[in-house]
Parts: sequence; structure tokens; C-alpha cells
Amino acid sequence: MAKRYRGDSRLARVEPNPSPGHTLKLRVSPDNVHFLMAIMEGYSHLAFPAQVNPKEGKIILHTTPPHRFDLQAIVNHLAFAVEVE
Repeated sequence: MAKRYRGDSRLARVEPNPSPGHTLKLRVSPDNVHFLMAIMEGYSHLAFPAQVNPKEGKIILHTTPPHRFDLQAIVNHLAFAVEVE
């Protein structure tokens, strides 16, 4: 009988093929990943956040072209350092 796959962490890692102009790739301190995810849940009408590698602080925000600039403004006004890749 085959062994059950248990994964390598509790968090799922999702990195679909991003469409140009429809995603923001962010890098934050690993301590701020949960905080950023909580903030983005409040803006669920603007973006769908996905944790690519939370141990390195990599997050992708999937959005639509009309909402990209609103999302960029929110990211620019966060109280912690956010690197947009």
C-alpha cells in the first residue's frame, strides 16, 4: 500500500501562471506574511492573495486590470516594508 502524502508544511503553495499586468509579486518579512494576508482578505473584491513561499515572505496578488492601480496604492501605504518584484 502506498504511503499517504503529508506535504511539507501546513500552508498550501499556489503559484499559477500569472497573466502579465494582472498580478503583483510581493516580498515581505516572514513575520508580516499573516498580517498582509489578513489585510488582503478585507480587500477580497480587489485581489486574491496566494502564498508562494511564506518562509521567504513571497506572496502573489491576483487581480483584474481595472483594480491593479487601487491594489498598488494599498500596498504602497502599508506600515511595513513591501518589495514589489
